[in-house]
Amino acid sequence: MSFVSLGGDAGSKPTFFEVYAADKLVPSLRAAVIYSLSVFGQRRAWVQRLLEREDEVVALVVLLLDRHSLRALEGTFAESLYGLKRERWRPRPGAAAAAAPQQQPAGAAAGCGGGAPLGRGGASLALLCSVLLPYLQSKAERLYTRHAARAGVLGLALRRASPRLPPVRGGAAPGPLAAAWDAALALYVRAYPFLHAAIEASKFSYQLAYLLDASDYNSPMMRLLGQRLVRMSAPDMARLENEKQRARGARLAAVEQRGSRVARGVGRAWLRARFAVADHTSSALILAILEWWYASAEDRLAAGKAIPPPPAPPPPAPHPDGVGLPEDPATCPLCRRARVNPAALAVSGYVFCYPCVFGWVAQRRCCPVTRQPATLDHVRRLFEAL
Repeated sequence: MSFVSLGGDAGSKPTFFEVYAADKLVPSLRAAVIYSLSVFGQRRAWVQRLLEREDEVVALVVLLLDRHSLRALEGTFAESLYGLKRERWRPRPGAAAAAAPQQQPAGAAAGCGGGAPLGRGGASLALLCSVLLPYLQSKAERLYTRHAARAGVLGLALRRASPRLPPVRGGAAPGPLAAAWDAALALYVRAYPFLHAAIEASKFSYQLAYLLDASDYNSPMMRLLGQRLVRMSAPDMARLENEKQRARGARLAAVEQRGSRVARGVGRAWLRARFAVADHTSSALILAILEWWYASAEDRLAAGKAIPPPPAPPPPAPHPDGVGLPEDPATCPLCRRARVNPAALAVSGYVFCYPCVFGWVAQRRCCPVTRQPATLDHVRRLFEAL
């Protein structure tokens, strides 16, 4: 299934807008996968647990889709939907200008370079980059978001509100490894914005060069891989379809050579089910992407008409005899560890671990930070929204 009509020769260079649309389909695919999991999670509790590992789930889905697409269509899932494929490309210096007025088929570009099929090695490198790089980028962004609050305005306010913290559990000071880890995190938080800006600037420069027809590569990674995008022609599609049907016919013929009739029937049914899933997976994911797209558009329209909520009142000041606030806002004030299963006290608004605050309120009937009277009915579980 493709968003574009196929035609022209295989060496025709895709426009910037085709390449840009294919790149922007990957975030939509991620959002569609998370949206589908959230819908199924309303009926199946075990699906809800997958949302806690959404980066790994999305990476696995992209791995399966791109692996099948690179083998069958010589391009990633997003690229194949727009009728694009990859080829190995090594331009010859000084020859691109002489070959620019003429449009040649792939691999015969009048001395401007050599195009060749990806091969198994090129497809493996493309698959590794398409799966691993977005996964690492998402993890890096999450790590920065989690620890940037300590260096921000909220972390500064919490440090000023609680200048003297109680000792950590056990009374021991942080060891050298913990201090080195904190220093590395602080350095990472300071360096990440510059590194992210450098990466985005590099991508922008390659996209601008591709838009101005000054480069055959639309991204730095494509240049490092030595690959470029070309349009998939109708003969290419026919060739790939014939190869796919021949491979499927060979597998069905191998199943027919089994001795048992039951084994032959089960083998045929299994292979045909696999073929049907492979043929219709793209259509199902496209429908999920469109459903998420229109649902988010309706939410944006409704949000524009909604009355903005009033500003939140300032939090109550900590009591001098309270437990105090930790330096890290993601840490529980009671156990001094990263919050797990968070819960808030309605009388004060401060967030703790659910087991910690439940036991404290059950015994002392007050907020640990402000010492305001509280009961177990004031303990409210918190859940992260998608």
